[in-house]
Amino acid sequence: ELEYGVAIRNGKILLAGGGYYSVGYAVDAFESEVDSLKKTAFDQLSKAKTSMIRNLPASTGDIRIMSYNILADLKGWGPEHIVVSSDLRQEFVAGVILAYQPDVIALQEVTPTWGALLPEVIDGAYGFVHPQLDGRQINACPLVYNQNKLTVVDSGYTELWEGTTAHIYQTVTWAVFENKETKQRFAAMGTHWKTNDYLEKQLEEADITADLVKQIQTEYGVPVFAMGDFNAVPNSQAYSLFLESSGLTNGTGTMGVDHIFHSRELDITAKGVDTNGCFRFGSDHYPVWVDAKLR
Repeated sequence: ELEYGVAIRNGKILLAGGGYYSVGYAVDAFESEVDSLKKTAFDQLSKAKTSMIRNLPASTGDIRIMSYNILADLKGWGPEHIVVSSDLRQEFVAGVILAYQPDVIALQEVTPTWGALLPEVIDGAYGFVHPQLDGRQINACPLVYNQNKLTVVDSGYTELWEGTTAHIYQTVTWAVFENKETKQRFAAMGTHWKTNDYLEKQLEEADITADLVKQIQTEYGVPVFAMGDFNAVPNSQAYSLFLESSGLTNGTGTMGVDHIFHSRELDITAKGVDTNGCFRFGSDHYPVWVDAKLR
């Protein structure tokens, strides 16, 4: 008959022996199954990372830019087959960053847990631009940059909306960077718009982001990358409005909602979307990237 029964009440797991089995046996059997699931997840994760590294494209430009929605670690958030534990998912997220070595990466859905975990595994090579906002609120859309190669000339952010958890804000975070060796400068910004269920708000965000692009171009005279989870597919209203208003073009050419837009004078030498195990292990989004030459 049943080896054990299991239920969850008020956040606690309740176990009972079934048939002729004791409660002690039920606990042992349940722990064994959980350990087996964890091992399977780690084994599959290891294989995915090994494959990713083996097929890693070499950089072909002056800079590599990436955008990655790493999925909030909130309970019940995202597809049910994604492991909830950020301790496990940080292995893949950090692996993507350290393997691809982007010079700048825009992250989305960075929660306090992510904010505490990621610096531990990418610190040293990478620094954060505005991980927190005034008043100690968490910036869900920080920029991460290679601080061995780049210097932050100036930076800022514009708040868009409060996230699903108090004190977590979606923003447009921007920075002007300078290459320490070549002295070339460029700007990058990362953001996360509302879904098209909130079309009026999304159109407002498109205007805000486009205005910021033009302000940076006017003030600093540098090419701009605008990247993130725009929740807008090509030819949608917000997508089209942003392209028209900002004067940028889409460097990744993806048909989804994650894009890297850039100034037209930039040369994109390579682009890609990492689909190797990402959806299953890391997030419900793929990291997208481009290599570019600065003229």
